[in-house]
Amino acid sequence: MKICSIYIQGYNQFQDTFLDFTHPETGEPLDKICLIGANGTGKSTVLGMIRGLFEKSGHLMPGTKGRNIACNLLWRGLHYVVAWDLANGNPCLYLGKAGKGNIREFLKAVGESELGPREVFLGYESLKLVESGNLEILAYVITGFKLLHVLAESDGTYTQFHTTKPGETLGDARKAFENYQWLTEISPATASEFKLLITALEEKRRDDREDWENQPDNINKTKGQLLEEFNAHNLSIVDVLARSWNQILAQAGLEFDPQHAHIPKYMDKVFSWKPSLIANPSKELNYAELSTGMVNYIFRLGHIIAALHDKQVKSGILLVDEPENSLFPDFLFTLMKAYETIVEGKNVQSFFATHNPIVAAQFEPYERVILEWDEKGGVQAHKGVAPVGDDPNDVLHQDFGLTNLMGPAGIRKWKEYLEMKQELRRTEDPGRKDLLIEKILEIGRIYNFPA
Repeated sequence: MKICSIYIQGYNQFQDTFLDFTHPETGEPLDKICLIGANGTGKSTVLGMIRGLFEKSGHLMPGTKGRNIACNLLWRGLHYVVAWDLANGNPCLYLGKAGKGNIREFLKAVGESELGPREVFLGYESLKLVESGNLEILAYVITGFKLLHVLAESDGTYTQFHTTKPGETLGDARKAFENYQWLTEISPATASEFKLLITALEEKRRDDREDWENQPDNINKTKGQLLEEFNAHNLSIVDVLARSWNQILAQAGLEFDPQHAHIPKYMDKVFSWKPSLIANPSKELNYAELSTGMVNYIFRLGHIIAALHDKQVKSGILLVDEPENSLFPDFLFTLMKAYETIVEGKNVQSFFATHNPIVAAQFEPYERVILEWDEKGGVQAHKGVAPVGDDPNDVLHQDFGLTNLMGPAGIRKWKEYLEMKQELRRTEDPGRKDLLIEKILEIGRIYNFPA
């Protein structure tokens, strides 16, 4: 299931805002979307709305007119619209078949219909269909769906990941896995959940391997054959993490060796791991020795990988707020590729909210949704202009709307540079000419001004 568009009417800074998440030529929903805009334009709010789409439930009440928000979804090859009201404490949730992209008309139809009080919800156990004239209201089952919300970083880090709580056992991990919901919130505050999830996935894999070995067709196979066949179709989460993390850690001279990880058995302690130096694998490091950006980056990605590792997950939505936080620019040029790799083949639609032009430049212009203030004080949205892979400075000019990229000191030097060039053309004093040429060349070299 993927979101095609969102229409917001009369909610905070969104008075009449249409967000289009489709390909301009095919009309199909995009696999990845980049939200950019100034502070306060609502990038994080949009991510929260998408999360809220799957969390809200309520009642259809008779006589209510107009809904604040509507989402156009493509699910099982058909278009549906969910609309809900955030203006009160009892939000209403609707789902109905919609014309492709025509969610404004759907909102009007919902507001004018007399449906009577009915409970409608996004469920995981049952299916309800309510007909009212030409309008269908549907609450449906989403099987194998996962929503992951990566919060913007706060002051916290993932350093508590390797800390085992007193008395924490594999039983705790098993219980956490059984209670693991369709919604996963990813932040330093949920590091312990990540750790328990890895532990439970490894235990589940051991159980699956035992079941595999006991199947009638496998009874007469050697141990080596069984392991080879099982491992080919059932990757260890620890090996998957190692493959992803080492692409990142190698840039800092580090590695994750699965052989050095503590993988629990039976009622042992939960999973733990420390990074090591490539040049000296026996030298393990504490997380405090790594940068905050590096630690949070690898564990953000690792938590997403673990949450999607379960074979029962068939589709999902990934929401990432400020993926660039605390990372040096050289990491940012491959940042989106890292996210694309971990959701590849998972049927996951990804939304990113960023202030960084390096990150935004890794999206096609139609994948960028730019939020801007209009003359009435509301927020409007439009697609990007700069081509994918363009110079981030061009993205700043064309999509971020920054006409000047220099600070006050640089602007003063630019004016001084222009004034000296004008004086150079006017003066006839050879000594003054030589002095001006020397100063012009020096400022031009320092600030990279055009000759």
